[in-house]
Order: sequence, then structure tokens, then C-alpha cells
Amino acid sequence: MAKPNWKNRRYRVGSFPQVYFIKGEETNKIKIGVSKNVTSRFKTIQASSGENLLLMGWTRGDTKLEKEIHERFSNIRSHGEWFQETKELKNYIYDLIRNGERIEKRKCSICKKILSQYNETDRCFFHGE
Repeated sequence: MAKPNWKNRRYRVGSFPQVYFIKGEETNKIKIGVSKNVTSRFKTIQASSGENLLLMGWTRGDTKLEKEIHERFSNIRSHGEWFQETKELKNYIYDLIRNGERIEKRKCSICKKILSQYNETDRCFFHGE
């Protein structure tokens, strides 16, 4: 099998779509969206939000996965891509993040979830580390 050509655009960071999960700290609503540049998308959403947001994490996936998640949790949809926080949704997200592919290196010492590398103050959503 040939080695991938990492200079090729399709292998570059940011060239794969990612399904991301963002939580509003005051409303406890969770946004489920998709973007090729999660950090940039998070910053854009945070800038237009009236509350502090937490980037829970993301996993490789496209609009098909995003739509499947939206349909699965349609009963707790608040508005648009925002959903009420439930234990079932949190566990589903946790499993996706834990089993998804990542590039970052910082991890929660309890669950080994990888934390965002662009913000040193990020804590594990589930364990506060």
C-alpha cells in the first residue's frame, strides 16, 4: 500500500468535515453542526452568542452524520441545530468524541478525551479537568 502524500490537499488538517458539539453554559443547550474548520466556526458562533459557549468536541463526519444525529434527537430539538441537554445526548456525544479521530494532544486524565489545543483553559466537559 502506498504512503499518503501529506502535501495533497485531501490530507491536510481542516480538509475533512467534522461534526462538532457546542454547549451554551447558561442555557445548557447543545448545538450540533458540521464544519471543515471547527475552531473558526466556534469562534464565529461565540462572537455572535449572548452567552459563554463551551466546545465539547468534534469527530470526523459530514452532513450525513449531522443529519442522522439531528433526526435521532429530534424529540429534544430546541430550535435550528440546538438541542436540550439530556443524559442520553451527552453519552452519545461522549462516545462519538472518545472513539473519533483526533489530531490534538491534550487529554483528560480520567476519560482520555482529547481537549482543544487552541485554548489552554478548555476543560473536559464531563470531568472538569
